[in-house]
Amino acid sequence: MDIYNEEFETFSKLIIKLIHYMPSPSSFAKPGGWGPIQKKDPPILCFRPASATGLPLCALHDVFRQFQCETSVLLPNDLATAEAVAARIAASRLCLEMADEFQKEDERGEAFDSCVADLLGEMERQHILRPKSAIHHGRVDRCIKERGIVIAIREDKVESGCGGCDAYMQIAADYHFLVRVLTDRAETNPEVDKFLSNGAPCFMVCVLGTYTVH
Repeated sequence: MDIYNEEFETFSKLIIKLIHYMPSPSSFAKPGGWGPIQKKDPPILCFRPASATGLPLCALHDVFRQFQCETSVLLPNDLATAEAVAARIAASRLCLEMADEFQKEDERGEAFDSCVADLLGEMERQHILRPKSAIHHGRVDRCIKERGIVIAIREDKVESGCGGCDAYMQIAADYHFLVRVLTDRAETNPEVDKFLSNGAPCFMVCVLGTYTVH
């Protein structure tokens, strides 16, 4: 009987993986990859197709409302704070250096890191997103953590369109995997559980050659 119970448990886990099947983010982002997945219910709410939409971003968490308000506010002329100085320097360097030609994705990523280092600090590289119930896993080029919880993720492309996939859809799938990882951790971590209950706010950044998409 124990043998049958073990086999049934293994079978159940495989069925769960098939029910929640999701290709890797890089495969999801390729032409023909995300279309069939986004027809399922529920889809990833990333506006592709246009019907895949949810609440306004500012309604999900107040940090996004504040971000949207502050993006239209000029930095103080007197550069009164260290953050304002670092932000001005980072913005200037990004405008200058991201226009350069890079041969490899990693080279552009390294240059981006250098430009924002004084503002954002060191970011974790090649962070793996591996949910327990998933067949595949994701990997983001960079992430920022706060108390061990990922609060920002980044995908880099040497130029827009490189890699044969849509970086926007790739990072949307990355976030899907991140939420599943957080859901796994929430079972034993009250702080992660609270973070999830607040909507798992996360900044997602795509570096597409000279363009940066938030």
